[in-house]
Amino acid sequence: MIICRQMVTILNLALLADKSSGRFTLTTSRKNSVEITPEDYTILESAIKRTITRTGLSIDNYTSLGLTAKRYRWDMLEQSGIKIGDGINIDGDVNIYAYANKSHIDTALRKITKTK
Repeated sequence: MIICRQMVTILNLALLADKSSGRFTLTTSRKNSVEITPEDYTILESAIKRTITRTGLSIDNYTSLGLTAKRYRWDMLEQSGIKIGDGINIDGDVNIYAYANKSHIDTALRKITKTK
C-alpha cells in the first residue's frame, strides 16, 4: 500500500480497486476521482464520445453562447440516449444510481469531456 501511494504521487495516476463492491477510483488528482464501476464508466465514455462526434458540438460552442461546462456535459449525456437507472425501480443501460449519485456521474462526465 505504501508503494502504491508513492506511485500515485510520482505518476499522479492510480487505479484503486474496492474488491467488495467492484467499484474503482480513477484518480488524476486527490480531489477529482471517479467512483463508478469500470464497466459503467466504459459505457458512459463510449456513449458520450459517440455523441460528441455525431453532433460536432464542443465546449467552445457552449461557452460562446454563455452556457456552462456542466450544461455541456449533461446535454451530451442526454443526447447520447443512455438511460441511467438505479437497478431497483428503474433499470437502465447503466445502473449507477444503485451505488453513486449525480456528483459521481458529473465527475465521470468531467473526465470524459475533459471539462472543469
